[in-house]
Amino acid sequence: MLERACKSHSHRIAEARKGRGVDRHLFALHQCARENNIGSIPSLLQASDKNALLQKASCWDLSTSHVTSPNCSKLDHGIAFHPVGLDSIGIVYSMYGTRIDFTIMYDARSELVSGKHFLETVFHSFYDLVYLITEQPKL
Repeated sequence: MLERACKSHSHRIAEARKGRGVDRHLFALHQCARENNIGSIPSLLQASDKNALLQKASCWDLSTSHVTSPNCSKLDHGIAFHPVGLDSIGIVYSMYGTRIDFTIMYDARSELVSGKHFLETVFHSFYDLVYLITEQPKL
């Protein structure tokens, strides 16, 4: 199952690199327009029945981003990435040879999302992955 998940993730990354994953960019443009009080937001950036892609991109429960630059700091994580809604979680991560840096963001006003619980779950998942990787040949 882990191997299939990794292959699927790699395929989706390759598709995004080909420009087949622009929903987050449209969402970011919409947020910038809204936060800067741009009077008439173009219909391309409005979530509606006529714009199903943006409508779907505006309500993910979990949104992730992988930052590949070795110069990216934890501060950059916080500036560059946010959850997409009140009841969602955003996680940005960077992987290095011996460590993974990640930042988890959520809206503290949410009654449905617990950032502390999600963080604990992430840690347990990392421990599970280490176990699978190190013990797999022995199973």
